[in-house]
Amino acid sequence: MSLNKTITALLFMLLATLTAQAAGIEAQLATCNTCHGSKGEGNAALFAPALAGQRVEYIARQLHAFKNGIRGENPDDKHGATMRGIAAGLSDEAIGELAAHFAALPAVAPQITGKGDAAAGKELYIATCSACHGLRAEGYMQLQTPNLRILGTSYLTDQMGSYVKGWRGASPKSAQPAVWMNSIANQILDPTELANIFAYVGTLTK
Repeated sequence: MSLNKTITALLFMLLATLTAQAAGIEAQLATCNTCHGSKGEGNAALFAPALAGQRVEYIARQLHAFKNGIRGENPDDKHGATMRGIAAGLSDEAIGELAAHFAALPAVAPQITGKGDAAAGKELYIATCSACHGLRAEGYMQLQTPNLRILGTSYLTDQMGSYVKGWRGASPKSAQPAVWMNSIANQILDPTELANIFAYVGTLTK
């Protein structure tokens, strides 16, 4: 085979590979969008968090946690088990691409429901949450904590319940931030206090 024909063949192979990869990501995005929305806005009814504007490192880390069975391992954790099944088939490359895609989307205003007292919530938030999540709930890459400002009341309430029940942060395989959150969640069991904290976090998006 001549050099030109060899180069042409290699270019066709590269194009075919790139096309297949692109198609694969599009298919995976379609799966993600079913629950998280085409704009990454999340779905409160499905307890699916907003992903748009979330820290890319956090999204990737959570997908790896689902894939490796660190998160979603408890059979009673239906939402976590669903994500664990979806993430199981993702390659490391796909996880990186999906995380980058959603992190790059513009954040959508979260759904803050309930009648919490934001002023009371500020005091609680600063005392119990700010050290890890930041004074403005933006999260810290170094501490592996998420941006809370994009997450709505439905998802935050659901996940706090997961920590209290031991579905997150209680396994020996749990990452240290999840272990910390398990401890914190069990110190904030009053629904009124939680509503107040979420109401305050809601003010930080404005």
